[in-house]
Amino acid sequence: MKRDVTFTIEWNSSGIPLSGVSPTAHVQLDVADAATKYKDGHDLPPQIGTISLRGNREGLLAIAERLVAVAYTDVETYHEHLDDSVHGDFLDTNGEWEILIERSDVRAIRRAIQDGG
Repeated sequence: MKRDVTFTIEWNSSGIPLSGVSPTAHVQLDVADAATKYKDGHDLPPQIGTISLRGNREGLLAIAERLVAVAYTDVETYHEHLDDSVHGDFLDTNGEWEILIERSDVRAIRRAIQDGG
């Protein structure tokens, strides 16, 4: 089965993406390092760390939209911080973590700006 999924991203005059979050969107971020996982299960072999991102459809789509928007934003140093204070109840990180989304290919961004965006 193949499914095409599309969404529309609006941009302001400076090239910054504008996007709202559905009031029903919710995502939970949990981080467990290897030592914590091993401590909780003494009979386990050595463990690796885990980052878990769980959410309802609206929440996961909001994260996906932000990833795509940042990927297509040709504004140098543009980034998005997502934490417990962003968009009300959208992201739950237990107050301990944030998600930072930023492009790392600065040369490509500069080239796009030089070529007229």
